[in-house]
Amino acid sequence: MKRTSAGLMVLLFTVLSVAAQQSASAATLPPPTNEQGTEFLHTADEVSCEMSKLLSLPILFPLKKSLRSREEIRAYLVQK
Repeated sequence: MKRTSAGLMVLLFTVLSVAAQQSASAATLPPPTNEQGTEFLHTADEVSCEMSKLLSLPILFPLKKSLRSREEIRAYLVQK
């Protein structure tokens, strides 16, 4: 249980640090291209496989992945 919690904390920290870096430069970056989106989704699968190996836990089902614009995310958060 502790290994699972530690692994999830590492994953959360990684995601939050990447999000913070991207939000700092998001205003100057153009929207992602389809190629960048495909690469992002592939990277998410790689991270999932690596976490499975590190935690010695099987992947029970694939991640639900999608790309959203900043406006879509904001609208979702406001609704919730």
